Amino acid sequence: MKVGIVAGGTLGHIMPGMILAKKLSEKHDVIYITSKKDLRFDIFENSVFLKKVYFVDVEGINKKAYKNINTFIKGVKGLKEINKIIKEEQVDLLIGMGGAISGIAMVACGKKVKKIIHEQNKVMGFANKSVLRFVDKILLTFDIDLKDKLKRKSVVVSNPCLFTSVPNTIKDKNNILITSGSNGAQEINDLAIELINSNCLMNYHITLVTGKKYYDEVISKINKTPNVDIYPFVNNMNEYIYKSSIVISRAGSATIFESLALDTVPLLFPSSNVTNNHQYYNALEIESSGMGEIIDKDTVLKKIHKVTNNYQEYILNIKRYKKHYDLDKIIKIIEEVGLSKS
Repeated sequence: MKVGIVAGGTLGHIMPGMILAKKLSEKHDVIYITSKKDLRFDIFENSVFLKKVYFVDVEGINKKAYKNINTFIKGVKGLKEINKIIKEEQVDLLIGMGGAISGIAMVACGKKVKKIIHEQNKVMGFANKSVLRFVDKILLTFDIDLKDKLKRKSVVVSNPCLFTSVPNTIKDKNNILITSGSNGAQEINDLAIELINSNCLMNYHITLVTGKKYYDEVISKINKTPNVDIYPFVNNMNEYIYKSSIVISRAGSATIFESLALDTVPLLFPSSNVTNNHQYYNALEIESSGMGEIIDKDTVLKKIHKVTNNYQEYILNIKRYKKHYDLDKIIKIIEEVGLSKS
């Protein structure tokens, strides 16, 4: 079977797709379609398990309406380019993992190609929502309210990032990782500066990943002590997550489930600058399941102590959750769709 995986815009869409691609490549030929802007991520450089990677010049809808004329033109050209790729590669099954390019690809491939989408967030994104009726299967990270007809072709499988491989690293209960994502986030960095400069976490080892954009600013404001390491960016984020007992981050789905995969408790500071406030609802699901906590600058210290004092309870809840999901089951569902007759 020839499989095409399409995702773009953020690593939160791209990473889960790469995990599926690597597993699927054990038995099938896999190509990856992403946007030209995603050339900035080095994740594709060593992906030898992919038959080919295509970078297509498309972009998401802009909040400034006048800029969407160019977005529309690129979208039309991108649709034609993706259609050509799918035909030339003789793709049997296309899996959309989110981002504008995912929605465009679902339209581009027509009726002959089997189609699956995966939604990483508690609130469905625009690209996925716009193609729900045209796909053969809907894979969900969280249970989402869908109409009966759509509900029947949906299944909750969690996020593929839950199946991140465990690095050969020793976990330390007194390690805290603070990360603001690949692009960095001002609020997370400000929170880290306040926590570190207050000296209230001297009993912990703090690793702060600022994002390249904010590194110099953070370094100039922080009172660096021996228990603090600061980096602009790290390539081996999984090792840092695994070494830590707590990760403080935004509430993007990929980071949440990488943390759960590595038995690290997430303290989540949802960004309000996202579509439909989906990060808050992601975080609420994790908190209500007893696997992590929602924080803000006023509650973070209290929540750190809460997790430290009840650490094993959180880990037990995480392990119980993980027992319900399996990467092989996701692959089986994908294969059943791809190999089924129309």
